[in-house]
Amino acid sequence: MIIYVGGHGALGGKSHAKHTIEHMDNVGLMFSVYDYTPNFSGRYALDNGAFSCYLHNKSFDSEIFLRVFYTLGKNADFVILPDIVASKNSLRFSLEWLKKLPEQDNYYLSVQDGMKFEDIPSDVLGSIAGIFVGGTKEWKHMTGEYWCNKAHEHGLKCHIGRVGTLKTLLWADAIRADSV
Repeated sequence: MIIYVGGHGALGGKSHAKHTIEHMDNVGLMFSVYDYTPNFSGRYALDNGAFSCYLHNKSFDSEIFLRVFYTLGKNADFVILPDIVASKNSLRFSLEWLKKLPEQDNYYLSVQDGMKFEDIPSDVLGSIAGIFVGGTKEWKHMTGEYWCNKAHEHGLKCHIGRVGTLKTLLWADAIRADSV
């Protein structure tokens, strides 16, 4: 399992921490469009910033997302397609973004409360590399194993978002998540 820790802020401005993470195989940084390091040479993934907007009661900022996407998206381990936190309407929103963005092989589709694998159009599966399990903590814990299994059955990877405790990390490992 690969563990992604918070972005630039997680480094605390320490160059030795950046250097260490850049040379670890199973640890990377989860950059947000609001917290990233442009010249980072290690493993990283790109979060779209929707959760930060949700927490601050703001609308999704497509301009910031696109600016950071075109700077970092191509070399990221994966890019989480823009989504709507804890909403079944997220799928439609993400699929609209998938049509707008250039073809790449590193997009992860965020799944949210109430979604089922069958809701994802079958033709989309060839355009994504993985599933990002978002949503509320309760929903994530009820459905995380289901999403990991479905992703793996279809040759996709599965990332569990917002894993912040050892207990949850062990749970994610037990359900065979590819990353947290």
